[in-house]
Amino acid sequence: MARYLTDGTIDTTFSSDGRLTFHVGTDSAYSTVEDAQSGILVLGAVDSDFALFRFTSTGGLDTSFATAGMQITDIGSSTADTGRALVIAKSGRILAFGSSETNLALMRYTTAGIADYTFSTDGIQTYTFGTDAGLAMNLANDERILVAVSIGTDFSVERICP
Repeated sequence: MARYLTDGTIDTTFSSDGRLTFHVGTDSAYSTVEDAQSGILVLGAVDSDFALFRFTSTGGLDTSFATAGMQITDIGSSTADTGRALVIAKSGRILAFGSSETNLALMRYTTAGIADYTFSTDGIQTYTFGTDAGLAMNLANDERILVAVSIGTDFSVERICP
């Protein structure tokens, strides 16, 4: 990550030089969002599992979030799980969307980065429309979840109401 000032120069107050590199296993990052406490949430994959990290506004790993600043979630055993899209609901709960092998996967976390068991028994919902890849997500004004997905060679926007 890098943070820039409004004039386009690098913000050296962020992570001492304006840039942050963080590595855990085989990893990738696809989505970021700032939460209500000015923390930076990052979603992606680590070793074929959903990976959610929280960094402080100054670029340090927020060790008060989840387990030592990160939440690694295995959506399905023996599957390649990748978190692609991240939004924060009005309640502050965190929604992570992506793919688990050929299924779409939606995970909801509490503000503390723990699986939200009020969402489902394990905080995870999966959906199958065919050979799927979750691409993007947003919340409608009524907090219903809108997702963009690739279904085989087609593109679709779906509204899911867990």
